Amino acid sequence: MNIPLKNSGAAPAQDDAEALVGRLWDRILERGPQAREASLLDLRLGVRRVHRLFEAITQETGVPLPLTTMFVAPTVAALAEVVRRGEAPPQPRSVLIQPQGSGTPLFLFPGVGGHILELYDLGRLLRAGGPVYANLFQGFDGRAPLHRSLAEMADYQKRVVREIQPAGPYRLAGFSLGALVALETARRLREAGEEVTFLGLIEPNLPERLWPPAVKRAFLLRRLRTHLATLKALPPSELLPYLGERASPLLRRLRRLAGAQGEADASPYSLANLPKDLAEAREAGLAAFYGYEIAPYDGDAIFFDSAGGDPLSCRPGDVFPPYLRACEFHRFSGDHASLMREPHVSELADAMSRALAARA
Repeated sequence: MNIPLKNSGAAPAQDDAEALVGRLWDRILERGPQAREASLLDLRLGVRRVHRLFEAITQETGVPLPLTTMFVAPTVAALAEVVRRGEAPPQPRSVLIQPQGSGTPLFLFPGVGGHILELYDLGRLLRAGGPVYANLFQGFDGRAPLHRSLAEMADYQKRVVREIQPAGPYRLAGFSLGALVALETARRLREAGEEVTFLGLIEPNLPERLWPPAVKRAFLLRRLRTHLATLKALPPSELLPYLGERASPLLRRLRRLAGAQGEADASPYSLANLPKDLAEAREAGLAAFYGYEIAPYDGDAIFFDSAGGDPLSCRPGDVFPPYLRACEFHRFSGDHASLMREPHVSELADAMSRALAARA
C-alpha cells in the first residue's frame, strides 16, 4: 500500500508511514542514518529546519503538523504514528526538559516568539535540584487564540504552573519577553497568597515609553554615534540609500520614545521569512510587549544579562530597579542573540544554578 496523496482520506500503512517520515527526515535534517533513532529535541536543530520537515510531511500526506508536534512526537516512529492517525495532538502547555531531582520545580518562559526550543540548552544545563519545565505560550498550534497582552499571558501561565505544582513555593525564570511573563506570573501567584522564592529575569526590557528621560537621551546619543560612524565609512553613492532605509524606522522609534505605543522595527535579532505560525506568534508577542504597563512588584528578582546586550534597547539595570523591592545583577559574555547558546549559555546556567541553590 502506498502513502496516500494529500486529502486522499486514506491512512497509510505502518511500514509506509515510517518509510516516508524516515526518508524526509534523512533528506531535510541532514544528520545521517544514525539520527533515525534520535529525538528532534536532541539534534540541536533550528525551528525553521523542523518546520521544513513538517511542511514536507504535510505536503505528502495532507496531515497538518504544527511546530508544537515536535514536543509530543519527536521521533520518526512517533511522527509516523501521527501520520497514521491523521491528526496532530494538541500542543502541550508545558514540556519537562529535565526530570532529575525531587525538589521544587523551576518553570522557564520563552522569548517573544513563544517557542521553547531556545530554552533547551539552558534547561538541561541547570542544576536546579528539581524538575525543569519550559512553558509554551497559548495558541502556538492554531487551536486557541494567541495572547496579545502580558496580563493574558501571565493569567494563563499561572493556571499552567498551578496545574503542575498546586502550591508554592514557586520558582520562575524567563528570557526576553518571557522574563516579563515570569514577573507578571510571580505577581499573580503572590497576590494569591503564594510564595515565590526565585524569580530569574534573563535579558528583559521595557517599552521605550517607560524608560527614564536620562536613559532615552543616552540611547539616542549612542544610536546617533553608531549611524554617524556608519555614514562616515560609506561611499557617497550609498549615503542616500542608507538614510532612506532608516528614516521610517527612526521616526517610529522617536514616536515610541515620546510615549506612543507601536510595533517593532527590524532588528539584528529578527528572523527573516519566518513560517506563518512563528511570524504570528512573534507579532502577538510584540503587541504584548509594546502594550505593557509595569507596576511595582513587592518581591525580589535576579537579573541575568549579556555583555553585548541588545543594541536597540537599554540595560535592564537602567529601567527595572524602581519597580522592584530588591534586585541582584549578573552579567555574562555574548549578546542578546547568542546568550542562550554555547559557550555563553553554560556560563549563564552556572550562575543561575548557584543562585537557585542559594535560595533553596
